Amino acid sequence: MTYETMTVQDLRAEARKRNIAPGTIIAGASKATLIQGLTSGTWPASAATDPAAQITAALLAMMPAPGLDEDRVRAIVREEIPAPRQLTVTVGGREPVTLDRQHERFPLLLSAAAAGVHVLLVGPAGTGKTSAAAATARALGIPFEAVSVGPQTSKADLLGFIDAGGTYHDTPLVRAFRDGGLFLIDELDAGHPGVLTTLNAALAGDWLSTPAGMIARHAGFRCVASANTWGSGASREYVGRNPLDAATLDRFAAVFWPIDEGLEAAMVGVPAPAREFDVLAGGTLDPAAWLARVRSVRAEVERQQVRAVISPRAAKAGVALFGAGWGRQWVEESILWRGMPADARARVEGGAK
Repeated sequence: MTYETMTVQDLRAEARKRNIAPGTIIAGASKATLIQGLTSGTWPASAATDPAAQITAALLAMMPAPGLDEDRVRAIVREEIPAPRQLTVTVGGREPVTLDRQHERFPLLLSAAAAGVHVLLVGPAGTGKTSAAAATARALGIPFEAVSVGPQTSKADLLGFIDAGGTYHDTPLVRAFRDGGLFLIDELDAGHPGVLTTLNAALAGDWLSTPAGMIARHAGFRCVASANTWGSGASREYVGRNPLDAATLDRFAAVFWPIDEGLEAAMVGVPAPAREFDVLAGGTLDPAAWLARVRSVRAEVERQQVRAVISPRAAKAGVALFGAGWGRQWVEESILWRGMPADARARVEGGAK
């Protein structure tokens, strides 16, 4: 039996047996938090100060156990208690960093970036994609570099140029690649696809060719891109968007970034609860099982003649994301489906194992 299939009560019993947190904290923790603590062996720091968890624990202590719907108690508490305006995150052995309230899917972005996986955030305008990238850089303790692209963006904007006096002028991409840092390429789907292929070497290789010569990739280089479409071209709302090269898109884990209404309310000073987001949704797969899944979907994509690329990068990125704590639902959404039309996805899923 895996943690994902265990009941909340059994997970709490296991957490108490292993003594990984105080009993009051365990009593008020969500299923996702319990699984995270049991999997890592270390209780999440944020869970110990979660006001909803503390109040839930108090309620549970006062109520009789038989017939108690603990998940419903927790849901009521989270509906009534506004989410904190700030959160403290700790990545690896770094010092804790305090951030303003973030998008509900921020844990996906932060954990992927920490694992070295490049992320494409796809969603409507104004959903906080740029600020989430900046917050990720701050949480990781690395510099933040950004460029917004459009029809007039050139290779020089990405790779730099040498002026008439022989001086090389670098760019945000070059600095992040050379010195380490998080590089945000904003409005990715507004750029010219031919120019954006310049990114391919930076995103998948150890070297970047610039007018000043070859530059080695720093171990701390991370890339986040934002877009309003899935790279298939203009839509009714976003008429200036371009279709993007599949080889460029294949280098990202694509995360859908919808409107977070709780965050929207907080932006205008209205207290609002945060919806509980299950990073571990769908459970995990070991590398062998994930590889088999990737190959099965790839074969079905080819058989169905669906326009999608499921390359070996999908296998590598998926293993990294599982290791970063993502559940299967999010890994498949970001690596295999990437906004694939519903009818095509249904056909592929129907034939894949």
